[in-house]
Amino acid sequence: MARRWDTAAGPVLDAVERDEETLARIAGVLSDAAPLLERPTDTH
Repeated sequence: MARRWDTAAGPVLDAVERDEETLARIAGVLSDAAPLLERPTDTH
């Protein structure tokens, strides 16, 4: 996919340390926003 979108061009960056606090915050935001982001299955 990266090649197809040409996003592989550019420098290769080093991995960053896992940040559990930030991941938990993101998970909370996505969980709270889920009802706004999900489409109803019956759109008739």
